[in-house]
Amino acid sequence: EHDENGSAGDSAETLTVQLSRDQTSALFEQLPKTCRSRVDEVLNTAVCMTLSDWTSSRSVRFDQERHGRERLNSGVDVSRTVGWFTSLVPVVVTLPQTTDPETILSSVKDRIRSIPNQGIGYGMLRYLHPSRDVRRQMVGDGHSEVLFNFLGHVEQLVPQDSIFVNGKLQLPRSPTSRRPYLLEINAAVVDDSLTIDWTFCKRSHNQATIQSVAESFLSHLQTLTDYCLCNQESNFAVADLPLANLDQAKLNKLSVLLQRADQSRETVR
Repeated sequence: EHDENGSAGDSAETLTVQLSRDQTSALFEQLPKTCRSRVDEVLNTAVCMTLSDWTSSRSVRFDQERHGRERLNSGVDVSRTVGWFTSLVPVVVTLPQTTDPETILSSVKDRIRSIPNQGIGYGMLRYLHPSRDVRRQMVGDGHSEVLFNFLGHVEQLVPQDSIFVNGKLQLPRSPTSRRPYLLEINAAVVDDSLTIDWTFCKRSHNQATIQSVAESFLSHLQTLTDYCLCNQESNFAVADLPLANLDQAKLNKLSVLLQRADQSRETVR
């Protein structure tokens, strides 16, 4: 790609891809009923697989943006506030050396669920902790170049009789500002279809490259969705049973024993 620094605001360009309504329905309505994974975990897994393919590395890093409305304690009432608080947390995942969707999904799911309080504490520690050493430790190995944000069903945010309307900002940031990420991935359900915006720096990446990466994401997402819908008796992941205090190998053995017990019971009947 290009060598010129492409982090200026006026270098941004957005490429949009979509799932069909049927594919979106399978992901959001059918998958949660048959799979022990949340939709955001499947999306995060697809992001990890895509970045791994693109960079030829099993270890990937990106920042995850969330709404910031985590339930920290009963003494915090945010019911009369408006909009996002927005929390950012760096996510580092090392994918297993396999192409098996179940193993990869379990690995990413375990990593995502291991982040306390959905990562809202990261910003508090990085910017508000009184210790300079702690703040420096939160910076870690530097800054992520990729941001992922799943907004959910944006049409549900504004009632039909509201004075506000859904729509994209024509100019979300100043063209003279410096963009914090080389690539921003924003996913949301719009008009019953999952829409993914890939905002990139045209001085750093060709549009054809981002188009290929975006299509790779859709392919991985479809693979994961198909797998979850077709394998309802998949093994438990460590994140599914956090109180069991078992590693993945022991959980796999337990799943096999339970499946054999079920088969024996059916045979007796």
